[in-house]
Amino acid sequence: MRYQNVQVLRAVAASVVVVGHAAGNGLIAVPNAVATLGYSGVDIFFVLSGFIICQVAKRTEENAIRFLWRRYWRIFPLYWIVLAFSLGINYMGVQTAAPWMGWRPAIEYVFLLTTENRFVPQAWTLVFELYFYTVVAVILVVAPRRYFYRLVAAWLGLQTTSTLVFGPAGGPLSNLLVLEFGLGCFVAWLTDREIVNHRAPALLAGFSLFAAGDAWLLYTAPVVDPMTKLLTFGVGSTLCLYAAVSSEGQNSSAPPSLLLVGDASYSLYLWHLPLILVAVPFGIGGFSLLIIYAASFASYHFIETPLLRSNFASRATASRQVANLWNQVLARMPEVPRGTRRHSRRVGGYAGPLI
Repeated sequence: MRYQNVQVLRAVAASVVVVGHAAGNGLIAVPNAVATLGYSGVDIFFVLSGFIICQVAKRTEENAIRFLWRRYWRIFPLYWIVLAFSLGINYMGVQTAAPWMGWRPAIEYVFLLTTENRFVPQAWTLVFELYFYTVVAVILVVAPRRYFYRLVAAWLGLQTTSTLVFGPAGGPLSNLLVLEFGLGCFVAWLTDREIVNHRAPALLAGFSLFAAGDAWLLYTAPVVDPMTKLLTFGVGSTLCLYAAVSSEGQNSSAPPSLLLVGDASYSLYLWHLPLILVAVPFGIGGFSLLIIYAASFASYHFIETPLLRSNFASRATASRQVANLWNQVLARMPEVPRGTRRHSRRVGGYAGPLI
């Protein structure tokens, strides 16, 4: 099921990140409270990812390898294109790395093995996403789907223990922000059980937590603290997601423009920062944001979507080839004596024996 309201939240998450980075690099001028909300975009994305991935993993019949392949294909090809673009602008003198970032082996940038990405800095979140996808794939391997949420809960317990032992702000194995995927899984669990009937209180509480997190970052916190983000933006995102899912289909339709941004949110997230850094020297301000959004929509329609379709097409072709090979094997088998054929199944147009 495609939730329109979830797409709207994806649009909001991507847009607050774009505005935050644009303001932080001097491209546009916005109130500090608006710019600081950019920190919440990642939390929204993590919660949404937990919800969506749990829905997909629980309701489809894909095996773990196929599930993991689809998710990896969703991440890597477009990322590699943006990485190549960033390498090009770095060669031309546009610095994408933060001053504190050191150099890592090239393989770590290519396969997202480091959270300190000099060329696509915002790709640190993709490292967390890939970790979560891998955990879900392992869960699909070790147990039937009826135990899915129980194993997710067990993993979250291990994750919490790891953060207590190794600290809350490390890599994916020891970072509190990973628990935000679990919050999204919790909303998916509630949705499966149709416990979705407290829209207004959830939305009000969610907005209140966003305001509290924004105020904390503005007036109190010298650095961005994972615990604070989890308890404010993370829980706030969870409540807003719960309200959004509860409101789905309530005689309301999302604005088409927000749905379009939601669809293109991954392209927007990857492309916006290198494009902002390219635009800053030209001093074209807010107009450059329109260019960035337009470029992201173009990326979604002409790069991202064809890549996803090519993956599905290649899998379909492979499936047909396997079916044809199987049919050829069956065609060469000796005929089964009458009375021994219990039942048959059709594979690619051939009814072969299944003994």
